[in-house]
Amino acid sequence: MRIFTNNALLLALSLTFFYTIPLFAQTNTKYKETLWEELIPDGYSIERVYEKYQDQISQAPEGSDEAFALFEKVMAELNSAPLNDKIKNSYIKIPGFIAPLDQDGESINEFLLVPYFGACVHSPPPPLNQTVYVKVSTKDGISLEDSFLPIWIYGKIQTTGKKTEIGNAGYSIAEARIEPYLEEEVTDPQ
Repeated sequence: MRIFTNNALLLALSLTFFYTIPLFAQTNTKYKETLWEELIPDGYSIERVYEKYQDQISQAPEGSDEAFALFEKVMAELNSAPLNDKIKNSYIKIPGFIAPLDQDGESINEFLLVPYFGACVHSPPPPLNQTVYVKVSTKDGISLEDSFLPIWIYGKIQTTGKKTEIGNAGYSIAEARIEPYLEEEVTDPQ
């Protein structure tokens, strides 16, 4: 009986140790604070795409078929923007705003993370390399009332994107963690 108890205790301790190592390692993951510019590969410029069409855009009558065709041409080019393979499989922390894709009751679990408010919903979507598809577990979703606020996303970024009805993402983060984006308080030195 005593041998069984010692073996059971040893097994319980071994299993506890075995299963807590991944949890401990996961909580100590270092997330690199990442700027949106870092998602753009060296040598690529979003501004060059706009500059390329600027003369044509300024000459096209607003709301015309010609203006619409130019818009489509620019968007096609931005939706094929290259990705930065150097950040693939990196653990990052990136700020942004959400463009909701799916919700479970009062919680948004699937969304596009974008660099500015209103992207994809109230304005054209950002380029492919400036949009991240994010999936969080149901319990970790963001509430509808908080969905208009800036957030931090923590997770492992992949260069596998997703096409959605509201925009295309070049990057993805699964099992992401969300935190509110809080600006650091600046104290008056006087």
